Amino acid sequence: MKKVFLFSVMALIGCVAFSQSKPKFVDLVMGNELKVSKKESMISIFASDETGVYALKSDGKGFYGLNSNFIVQHYDNKMKLTHQEQIDLKYQDKDKDLEGTIDFGDNIIFLTSFINQKTKMKYLFMQSLNRNTLVLNNDIKKIGEINFEGETKFNSGGFGFDISQDSSKLLVYYNKPYQKKENEEYGFTVFDVAINQLWSKEVVLPYSDKLFMVSDYIVDDDGNVHLLGRLYKDKIKNAKGGKPNYKYLLLSYYSDEAEH
Repeated sequence: MKKVFLFSVMALIGCVAFSQSKPKFVDLVMGNELKVSKKESMISIFASDETGVYALKSDGKGFYGLNSNFIVQHYDNKMKLTHQEQIDLKYQDKDKDLEGTIDFGDNIIFLTSFINQKTKMKYLFMQSLNRNTLVLNNDIKKIGEINFEGETKFNSGGFGFDISQDSSKLLVYYNKPYQKKENEEYGFTVFDVAINQLWSKEVVLPYSDKLFMVSDYIVDDDGNVHLLGRLYKDKIKNAKGGKPNYKYLLLSYYSDEAEH
């Protein structure tokens, strides 16, 4: 059996000037219906430029899709499929995990990870995508590693990223394996728009995870990293006696080693 995927996107055709009395509306561009296998699934539309949009899909192969292949597709501005390629996520002849895709400056970046069960190390890699060929460039580099000795791969830490508001800085962060009642540990790496590393450091949060929960991570336009979290008074409970039992704290980290 086949399923039909309807591909559509809304393109903004203009901004409204303050002097205009009537707003401009967007144009709705509808692509043709695409017949795909019932095992395939669209994961995301992760980038765009003047030529169109870039999408990521999975072919759904393997047991319950656990060994699926990832396919990058390009659609033009009329939502017509122009090109697609399967992404090679091999590292030392073994599969890496896809952690995320980032549209940053002129670059489309793939973040991948690899777990070495023998050494109990988890590695994070960055690699750019060629927009014309839809093939990963030969520029892979390791940007982070986590030692999860004594833990299983299910508690081997995780990765995430954030882009500054002016799109000039990229933060890639990771948290180390969870340890009950211990202060959480994080690693930060900040890049400029040309993917040059500006600074990198590992930090231990000043509060135990028993009373402190991180809510968000951001990088500002100057490349400083900020963590927003809740600090609870005696136990993790939102209210006590009808009053808030926590306060928000902002932890800031800078390239000059200062912490605020």
